[in-house]
Amino acid sequence: MKRMKNVLTLLLAVVMCVAMGAAAFAAELAEGTKGGAKTLTITTPSGAQATDEFTYTVYKVFDATNDGTSSAIAYKIDSTNGDLTDAMKTAGFSVDTQGNVSFSGTGTELSTDAISAIAAYAKDSVGTVKITGAGQSKTVTVPDYGYYYITTTAGTAVAITSTNPNATVTDKNVVPTIDKKITGASSYDEDGKKALAQVGTEVTYTVDITVGKGQTNYVMKDTLGTGLAYVTGSLSVKAGDKNLTAATDYTLATEGQNINVTFPDATTKDLAQGSKITVTYRAKVTSDALQETPAKNSATISYGKDHSYTSTSSSAEVYNAKFTVTKYDGSDAQDAEDADHTIAVTEGETTKYYKPLKNAGFVIKNSAGKYYKLTPAAEAANGTAATTATVTWVDDIKAATEYKSAANGAVPAFTGLAGGTYTLVESTVPDGYNKAADQTFTVATTDDATYTAANLAQTASVANNAGTELPSTGGIGTTIFYILGTILVLGAGVVLVSRRRMREE
Repeated sequence: MKRMKNVLTLLLAVVMCVAMGAAAFAAELAEGTKGGAKTLTITTPSGAQATDEFTYTVYKVFDATNDGTSSAIAYKIDSTNGDLTDAMKTAGFSVDTQGNVSFSGTGTELSTDAISAIAAYAKDSVGTVKITGAGQSKTVTVPDYGYYYITTTAGTAVAITSTNPNATVTDKNVVPTIDKKITGASSYDEDGKKALAQVGTEVTYTVDITVGKGQTNYVMKDTLGTGLAYVTGSLSVKAGDKNLTAATDYTLATEGQNINVTFPDATTKDLAQGSKITVTYRAKVTSDALQETPAKNSATISYGKDHSYTSTSSSAEVYNAKFTVTKYDGSDAQDAEDADHTIAVTEGETTKYYKPLKNAGFVIKNSAGKYYKLTPAAEAANGTAATTATVTWVDDIKAATEYKSAANGAVPAFTGLAGGTYTLVESTVPDGYNKAADQTFTVATTDDATYTAANLAQTASVANNAGTELPSTGGIGTTIFYILGTILVLGAGVVLVSRRRMREE
């Protein structure tokens, strides 16, 4: 007998588990025709991703009767849900001796307490509806006329409606949005989506999260592109004008290029729809090769159950500029290219070909008269962190970075530049040649051409001319002195002979 009781207890537990599983995993409702009797038409929230799938669970709160054509409807107690709870009665629902349900509340919107009471009272899930995409609709058929409570994985905002004879429901949850901007750099566009910054300097980002309705489990996910590094300790968060506290109002986690800021529901639950959470932080520019491929970073907001939904991303880009020089022998030109004359220089409508010139050294200086010095990035060694490339400006030209032309005339590029006006100075002149004139170039920052290759990757061809030979004596040299000496000696001899004869006479 005791064994039989144990078996029955086990069977009862299994039945209860199956029943609970059936409620939790209710079957999808069959599709219906919009406007038909006993149908629900549900529309997903706008602003979601095209791939987002929303699951709506439909619960019957009360039975109802309807003639199938009009909006006249009468409600009855649902046998599954049973008698009204005290919370339902407090919310304004009542039932007479015949089981007819009425509502004594005022207004067209149920209070928060009334919705909570209905959520706790409704046990009878009649099925689910799955819809993919933003602003998408689907019509399903419910088993009976009734008063229905509908939840969604999109958020906490629910729908409560009657099939009299049908109902149309638009998901009231509002998807949060995110907007990432650059708000601090040497120069950036008015939209804050592009910046021009010197390698080694810092860029400030501001991420505005616009709070939706009914959303939970907010996590800002920000990924810094290659060429940027998060500045430890620089992140701060505000909700409106209120400074939020780390580890209490939000949690920060950084790993590699990823920055994640998690907001507990206690932080967001009282924020009104449309209010803003603002995250600000700094990143260091670590690459000096951001002319054509900028350092791009993007941010999103994940939300909902299990963080299963993600907002549209918002991104910003950081560039820097470079200047490249080609060196040639300006005293040796010809009209056609050959093995020796490989550098083409166009002046007006004429193109001439020149020999490349090696061993010419160059530096650049900025508008403040200081000289460019690049400290290249170094690999990590012996457990130390890798360093990043950095440009600084020094007073002494001897301390500047000098680049020399190779045999093909190419000079390594001056990289990692911000906007501004610079001067190219020839600091080492090849033997036998005169110093080239200084050249000025400008990396623009204020017009539509700022982020073009022509502005960010400028080039110049610089000529050196052979030195002019100084005048020399040349001609007959010392011969004239020998002739004059001979004449003088002969003249002296004639004078001596003449004097001797005069004496003898």
